[in-house]
Amino acid sequence: MNITILADINADAVANFITGFSASHPTIFTVLAVIGACRLLIKPLFTFLHEVAKVTPSDWDNKIVDSIENSKAFSWAVWALDWITSIKLVNPNAVVASAVNAANPTAPTQSSSSVSSTPVVTGSSSSSK
Repeated sequence: MNITILADINADAVANFITGFSASHPTIFTVLAVIGACRLLIKPLFTFLHEVAKVTPSDWDNKIVDSIENSKAFSWAVWALDWITSIKLVNPNAVVASAVNAANPTAPTQSSSSVSSTPVVTGSSSSSK
C-alpha cells in the first residue's frame, strides 16, 4: 500500500478544488467563508478587549465590559455564535480559574462547599490500652 498520496497533492490542485467548489456551490462556500472569518476575528477581538480593560488603570472600562457581558442580548449572541459557528466566547477569568483548579485540584474553589467530598483516612481501628 502506498502512503505517499498526500505528497502528490500540490497547491494548484487545492486551488482548483476551492475555485471549482465555490463556483458549483456558492451558498455553501459563502457560509463556510463567513464561519471561517468569524472564527478568525471574533475570538481574538474579545480577548483583546478583555486584556485592554484589565490593564488600564481606570475601572470604568471594566464596568462597561461587565455590563455588556451580563446583558441578555450578549448572552443570546454568544449562544448563537456557539451554535452556528462553534465559537466559544468564555470569560478569560473563568479560563484562568479553571486552569488553576486543574493544576491544583485539592485547592478550595468558590463553588465548593465546606464539606469535603474526599474520604478522610484515619489511623488503625485498634484501640490503645
